[in-house]
Amino acid sequence: MTRNRKLYFPNLNGLRCIAACFVIINHTEQFKYFYGIGDGVLSPSVKNIGKLGVMLFFVLSGFLITSLLLSEERIFGTIHTKKFYIRRLLRITPLYLLLIFLVFFVIQHVSFLEIPRMRNPIEENFTTIVVLHLFFLPNLTTAIYGFLPYIAQAWSIGTEEQSYLLWPLLLKRCKKNRLILMAGIILFYVLIRIVLKLFFLTVPHYEIIAKFWRHFNIDAIATGGIFAVLLFKKHRILKFVVHQKTFYITLTGVSILLLSGHRSLFSLSCLFRFIWYYHYQFSSKYTLKKSAGRIDASLFRPNLIRNIYVPFYSNDFGTHVSIEI
Repeated sequence: MTRNRKLYFPNLNGLRCIAACFVIINHTEQFKYFYGIGDGVLSPSVKNIGKLGVMLFFVLSGFLITSLLLSEERIFGTIHTKKFYIRRLLRITPLYLLLIFLVFFVIQHVSFLEIPRMRNPIEENFTTIVVLHLFFLPNLTTAIYGFLPYIAQAWSIGTEEQSYLLWPLLLKRCKKNRLILMAGIILFYVLIRIVLKLFFLTVPHYEIIAKFWRHFNIDAIATGGIFAVLLFKKHRILKFVVHQKTFYITLTGVSILLLSGHRSLFSLSCLFRFIWYYHYQFSSKYTLKKSAGRIDASLFRPNLIRNIYVPFYSNDFGTHVSIEI
């Protein structure tokens, strides 16, 4: 492997596109609900696919970021933590700061853009909310104040950046047992959720702690990390993963889990399918236009544009629009 060679997984584009479609459908239906368009009901299946789409983004992010770090270690003999943090900041900060500026200092002061049926605690908690966002804690803001108009999607940035803060440190510290590390992260996340639910109901600020942890989703990122480690180790379990029967089983599983909304198993099933595609290079035969999948979870802030566009077609203007899903 040369030092200039970039790590690239073309098959990820297809899964990104699927995840993007799930999130777009979910957000579109949410805004139909807010503006009284259609039957005014947000179905459980629509709620589920939105959550699953975000989980899939987290799993893909975990897979890609772990792969990049392992590739760097293989080429240079170590993981350059400082350079990793700088790359992350340069990648996300410009768009993220622009979003913060537009939402809190522009849109917040345009009454026409108020979203009906959606609580807006920004004005009475302005300083706290802005500071939390500037310190990449939008998921904590969500846990405290609920989803905020036009910037609710930013909670996922908090989850990613907080996880990425730990990731290179964990991989550098644990070199021999990385599969155990990833499995341990998932187990730890699940155990904390169980403990919070069973034993900490009377703890002050319990709801805030529980909501924050529920949205932290480091388990999904670790799920992607497991498959990255398996690929780099060329683990023998891959023979099972790429078997044709496994493909059909996971294809069926994904379809069922879409209806049930079980996020962890759904993410695991999708990664099984990705590894299968990676092995057989199906992307060269059956593919969407590549640009359709070049979507980063952090870039879902363009939903802001759609959110601004929706009021022009709300019932307030006498126009009834229904998007049948």
